[in-house]
Amino acid sequence: MFGKSQEKTKQQTQKKVIYGAACNVRHQTGAYRKRICRVGLYSASGSAAEPVCLPKDPDFVKTSGRGYGHMYGAEFDGNYFASNSANQDVPFAVCRVKQASSVIMIPGKNWCVTGWNMEYNGYLASNDHSNAAAGSFVCIAIQPEYINGGSSWNGGSKLFYDVVAKCGSLRCPPYKQDYPLTCVVCSK
Repeated sequence: MFGKSQEKTKQQTQKKVIYGAACNVRHQTGAYRKRICRVGLYSASGSAAEPVCLPKDPDFVKTSGRGYGHMYGAEFDGNYFASNSANQDVPFAVCRVKQASSVIMIPGKNWCVTGWNMEYNGYLASNDHSNAAAGSFVCIAIQPEYINGGSSWNGGSKLFYDVVAKCGSLRCPPYKQDYPLTCVVCSK
């Protein structure tokens, strides 16, 4: 049939991941999981780069393994993200955003362009530049939350550090040497 369009509107949802906070109720559907952020050890050269979201109640099938891949906790290093964030365990939330087909993290900005919705903003984080393990850039919520009852021992964990600008191959201005970078997560 040609002529008048009879399109059906399909509600789209898109997954977003939040480091250091819970989901924003304004844009989420019923799907919400606050989990524990886990990664490879920061000083191990074979550690995975991407953090993963583990459940609080894992299921096990085997009782032993070869032990070549290791999973550790994740903590904030120092009080950069909040005045009491040093050695606190990092929470990890997976949310579904109503009517969004795209979700993007924009480093170096703390607001979204016109037409996009801000899910949250914060500070860019990664591992320390001298760590042996590969790292990835994540956006830590501006007012991070913590996992209650977590370990404050960071000897066997992934440590999140603030990310600062380094002039040279990165143009300064507009960037400024050693200034911490902001970030924003936007949806559309």
